Amino acid sequence: LEPKTRPTRKRISAKRFWIQADHVTPDPQLVAFMSTRELKFAMMNEAHLVRKWRSGQAKGQGPGVGHAPGLPVGASELWMALGYRAAELA
Repeated sequence: LEPKTRPTRKRISAKRFWIQADHVTPDPQLVAFMSTRELKFAMMNEAHLVRKWRSGQAKGQGPGVGHAPGLPVGASELWMALGYRAAELA
């Protein structure tokens, strides 16, 4: 008998799969109604935006007073909502 050969699958990079060019930051109030899949895509895209924001900051320049270190202004409420929803779905 001849061994079966599997067809080769084309690899999709993680960046091409997860990062969406048309991503719109969700309202923190709407995060509570996201499905697991929507939440994962939103978290991956928001993390990508935070990394882009951080790379644009000058060395040693911190965010304004009262914000989480390393997050753009206003992003801390969104990340708290994402975290709470992830905990609910876990």
